[in-house]
Amino acid sequence: MPQHSAEPHQKPVEFVPIPPPPAEQRRSRAAGFVEEGGKRDRYFLPSSLESGSPVGYRRRLSLTADEAIAAMQLLSLQRPLRFVPGPGPTDQELFEESALGVLSARQSTNYRGHEQVTLGPDASQAAANLLRRLPHLEGRVLDGASHTHVVLSKPYRTPFTMLLTFIGHAPVASLATVPMRAWRKKYQHADDIPTIGYLQHLHVGILADAMERATVLASGTRRRANVLMAPFAGLERVDSAGPAMRELETMVGLSKAQKAQGWRIALVAQVGTVSAEEAALDGFDDALCRKLGANLLALRSERIQPGVNQEEKAPAQYHERQAMDVPDRLAFMAGRAGYNGFAHWTGLERQQAKDLLILDRIDPLTDQGKERLRAVPPRAGARDRSGRRQPAPVGRPADRQGPVPQRRPRQEGLRPGRPAHLRRRPVP
Repeated sequence: MPQHSAEPHQKPVEFVPIPPPPAEQRRSRAAGFVEEGGKRDRYFLPSSLESGSPVGYRRRLSLTADEAIAAMQLLSLQRPLRFVPGPGPTDQELFEESALGVLSARQSTNYRGHEQVTLGPDASQAAANLLRRLPHLEGRVLDGASHTHVVLSKPYRTPFTMLLTFIGHAPVASLATVPMRAWRKKYQHADDIPTIGYLQHLHVGILADAMERATVLASGTRRRANVLMAPFAGLERVDSAGPAMRELETMVGLSKAQKAQGWRIALVAQVGTVSAEEAALDGFDDALCRKLGANLLALRSERIQPGVNQEEKAPAQYHERQAMDVPDRLAFMAGRAGYNGFAHWTGLERQQAKDLLILDRIDPLTDQGKERLRAVPPRAGARDRSGRRQPAPVGRPADRQGPVPQRRPRQEGLRPGRPAHLRRRPVP
């Protein structure tokens, strides 16, 4: 087993400005409200927003270069070394901490699978004592937390995942395999395809990152969050953790009925005041914290590059080419952030993290970019191994869009009609 490092193993992420497009190519969305009786779509502003989330359509506040450089420190936060005595959080700080954390977290745009229970100082100490009894801790458990957030999570289930129950079966065998899969989904919380299962854990990790930043911004850098996820990563670990896990579940009120629905503890975040040395972030003040917090809650969902991937019904300005150059330095810093996160959450030495996490940049918009992307072999990642257990509802790979490829002649040992990356091959 790898040894956890007690020394900092994250490198600072640098601010890299992106040059704007040429003046003649700059476009404006020119989004407005739909006319009376008109049909609304993604290109109009919403007339109202009803949601339990604090995230909304707000104007993002511009940052100066110095503010952007300071903000980069949020991408390489270290775990707190210890908590020191300090005033408890105000109601406003608790709300903003949750608003920037669990209230803005989701498993997809239409599904929320997280709940948060917040413990006070006395219960936090009791929770810390229980955490020390759990195996697989990726960091030290700290004493003196002012409060503790315990996040519950459940599997991703929507009408779409219900439909997955009925696809990918053989014609006659489906009379037995469909009920079997439905039973496993309901009582064992099994996933139809691995990517559905990954979605739950992916967003728990995103939430963990968000909670670290939320604590810094809500407190004006005075507090830090010590987030622990490894003891709760997978049913096997939870079920084998012993009485300490059961006591922690009882403390946060996790009922048998909730467990039957798939709810489990996903992470625990200890929050407390840190020393002035740990709290210090260059260039940070209360005003910058509030500006960054406001920007994190300003919703944007624009995935269209004009003249590149627009749909035909898009307004005219979306069809006019807008060039964009992503500097290599930005791609380098994105890779550094990836290594930072991998080392941070696994507790590995940085070089071990780099040996395990292999990153390569393939930009389809650059010369030969599409050719490089097509040249990546199907067996280059874990996607191919997990694909062997996936249902194949259509005659093309599930992770590739475009025209359905022509059926190839049957080859010995391959099952016809299945995408090549889902066919069984002998393992070398």
